[in-house]
Amino acid sequence: MKYKIILLILCLLLFVLKRILDSDFLYFPLLIAVALLGCELFWAYFIPHLKAVFPKDLSKKSSVLFLLIIVLTYFILFSFKSTGQFNSFHSRMADLGNMDQAIWNSSKGRLPEATTQSYPFSNKSRLVGHVEPIYLLFAYVYRIKADPRVLLVSQTALVCLAIVAVYLLTQHILGSRIKALAVATIFSLFPSLQFMTLFDFHGDVLAIPFLFFSYHFYITNKKVWYYIFILTALSCKEYVALSLAGYGISLIIMHKDIKNGIATFTLGTGYFLIVLFLIIPFFNQGNSSDLIAWNYSHIGGNEGLAGIAGYAIRNPIQFSKSILIPASMENLFYFMFPLFLIPLRYWGFLPGAIPILLKDLMAGFEIYYHRPALAIPFLFIAFIYSLNEDWHLKFTKRTIQKNYLITLAFISTLIAAYTYGPSPLGHRFWRERNRYFENEHSKTCLSVIKQIPSDAAISVSSHLAPHLTHRRFCYVFPRPSTVCNRSFNAVQFICIDTSDIESLFEGDTSFETQTIPAIYSSGFSLVTKEKSVFLFRKNEDWHSRQAH
Repeated sequence: MKYKIILLILCLLLFVLKRILDSDFLYFPLLIAVALLGCELFWAYFIPHLKAVFPKDLSKKSSVLFLLIIVLTYFILFSFKSTGQFNSFHSRMADLGNMDQAIWNSSKGRLPEATTQSYPFSNKSRLVGHVEPIYLLFAYVYRIKADPRVLLVSQTALVCLAIVAVYLLTQHILGSRIKALAVATIFSLFPSLQFMTLFDFHGDVLAIPFLFFSYHFYITNKKVWYYIFILTALSCKEYVALSLAGYGISLIIMHKDIKNGIATFTLGTGYFLIVLFLIIPFFNQGNSSDLIAWNYSHIGGNEGLAGIAGYAIRNPIQFSKSILIPASMENLFYFMFPLFLIPLRYWGFLPGAIPILLKDLMAGFEIYYHRPALAIPFLFIAFIYSLNEDWHLKFTKRTIQKNYLITLAFISTLIAAYTYGPSPLGHRFWRERNRYFENEHSKTCLSVIKQIPSDAAISVSSHLAPHLTHRRFCYVFPRPSTVCNRSFNAVQFICIDTSDIESLFEGDTSFETQTIPAIYSSGFSLVTKEKSVFLFRKNEDWHSRQAH
């Protein structure tokens, strides 16, 4: 009782101080204190009653029914949300449009080509930056039904498959269907997983179920299926190889399996080196990936991985500061809070997550995007093992029961879902609910873009692009123009939404007096205007007049 009173006082004190000082920093200890208090109250007042009502375990039929409810709820909700964002024009060229165009072009025999938005503004293979062979499977699907919503629903379905994998893993390791359902529920409510399900379509998110199933087959001694699934995961994104290298180390540390550990480490390391030094340079005219420079230029990324390593050696303090920036630390806290650092207890399973988290910290860690995806399987594997036995704290001589740990994680996950998660359990969903429904503006956008011929080269506002990427050339306005060159020699149609400030010409501050007059002067005439959406077409005699 004394412990509960102390936690209650601490929660009230932190809440008052946060309101008085208006300090975001106090939000983090407040969340921790609330989670601990909630767990203590639940353990003291609800667990005894639940033990009297619920059986020690569920029947196979009941557990499958509850699992089906969890999976279907997730699938229906996030399929609706992700496709709703697309229908309401809240998706953008980066990244849904890029993926859709690359897969559509692949279905037409151009593997996997997309329009580059940087100089010299030509189409390039995605292999200049990423290697994602699994997209070829979707190219075959696109021969039947070419629609970005197919990608979004497929991604959601694979995340649901990961929920099933978590259930199977937990049941095998802990031997309890109730705990397996609890961990599957925690996984389905994990905010970072929900955000990446909603954030367009990405290969690293697709890899999550394959990594889970690979470990399930490993511990059930089905090594052939283990290698099949890690190879499938490897086909989803080139930096899955980094996770596989760490995966191999985990097998050596936790399972004492030197043979498969070395094989997995060698497979991951070897594949990553082949991609980095052979495949990407081959398709990028001998250069390394532009993405390294794009994401890591502030720490030497302009010179590739060697430049980053050199910067870290020469400037270790500055390098550390670039990683430990407040925004990244805040997001890392949000990423780890739902599981309450419990996975650290079985740190030997985390080497597969460490290179991914380090990569993201160097670029600026955020939970709202897809980038931490490959860390999640290893985080949850460590979490599941942490629930397998009581935790004896050496310094305090206190024992934390394994059931208490799973309760604490469940409570903290619910708190995270409410405070910053995108599910209907949180206030973010209700604040942003208009994102998931068509409105007058989205109907206007759809009405205008329907007038663009399907084979025309276009330059459009970013949020219009995912609806128009089933064509060979699709630029994001104001590309391919520059300050010095405002003629669009290759572009036949321009469609801009003047409610989107990103659609201004570089340096412009007004559509009416700057950007739109510049479009007219570049040889385009207005086709139609509906509210804030303008559609322009290149004048047929423009090129002849320019020649004279």
